[in-house]
Amino acid sequence: MCPTKNVTRTDVILVLIFFLSPLKAMAFDNAEHGGKQNPESIAPLSKEEVLQAYIGVITSKCMTKQLREHYGMDLPHQLEDAKVIDAKIIYGINNVEFVFKIQVQPFVGAHNPVGTDEFTFRINDSDIKLVKYEHVKSFPIPPYLKQYYKDLKTNY
Repeated sequence: MCPTKNVTRTDVILVLIFFLSPLKAMAFDNAEHGGKQNPESIAPLSKEEVLQAYIGVITSKCMTKQLREHYGMDLPHQLEDAKVIDAKIIYGINNVEFVFKIQVQPFVGAHNPVGTDEFTFRINDSDIKLVKYEHVKSFPIPPYLKQYYKDLKTNY
């Protein structure tokens, strides 16, 4: 089990209802700011991109741990660039589980990717489990950044 906050069935249902409904983010933003528009809080993302980012957020602690183990240090990855490359829903008796395969690219410096990594998660009522981690591809670090990432494993 990953060191993440428990996700309840209600959390998942509410998020899916919100993002799959025809409501716009601006409606919630206007309500929170006394009817005044706050354009800085409105992200120009599609519902699919928002859902991908949300899945990235709830699984990020597991991803961070695995990336640290693989690369030898903490490396950032952008949630809005996380790609859900496969998604399944599994219906059981009194149980629903989601299986997501997510791809991220950790980076150094000004978003210079050092690799492509894939994670498969199984999410149910109360927890998030990392089923599989796979490092898919490595990219070289630009020479001018190597001095800042000396702890990065040597094959980069």
